[in-house]
Amino acid sequence: MLLALRNKRTGRIICSCLNAKNTRSQNLDFLSNNISIKPFSRAIFDRDEMTFAKLSESEEEIGKAVVNAAYAVHKNLGPGLLERVYEACITYELRKSGFGVLRQIEIPIRYDGMTFDEGLRLDLLVENKVIIEIKAVETVNPVWDAQVISHLKLTRLRLGFFVNFNVPLIKEGIKRFVL
Repeated sequence: MLLALRNKRTGRIICSCLNAKNTRSQNLDFLSNNISIKPFSRAIFDRDEMTFAKLSESEEEIGKAVVNAAYAVHKNLGPGLLERVYEACITYELRKSGFGVLRQIEIPIRYDGMTFDEGLRLDLLVENKVIIEIKAVETVNPVWDAQVISHLKLTRLRLGFFVNFNVPLIKEGIKRFVL
């Protein structure tokens, strides 16, 4: 479930993907990063009242390595190349750091007691714990955020990244999702 968090002291809204239970909610629309978000079932919570499971040390370590690899690749290649070039290079950087990385893996989908082999393809899977969706596009489609969240739910993983390399500064192209 995608939740918006509000800091009680600053009133600042922080967007994060969390799986929360037993929290009180209000259905509100809000402005975040100059984008109007009109949620169908999103909720705003007071951060101090929320509790959620932390990521494991290994997930956090992989997450840091993903960000470092994205920075290294973008610093050396810059924007403007094809997605598969960035995919190959970030895979190389992560493997060089000692992580197991699988590329373009098809994952079966289980639905209503049936298993389907169609549809779900992950760009990168790191150590069977972290999903990375790579793009090299000028305009980011919000559906890609939902795609990463859906991939996390279907694989029952907790940490995912959306990395768009076609940006002047890579920090503007990295989004982290936690379920």
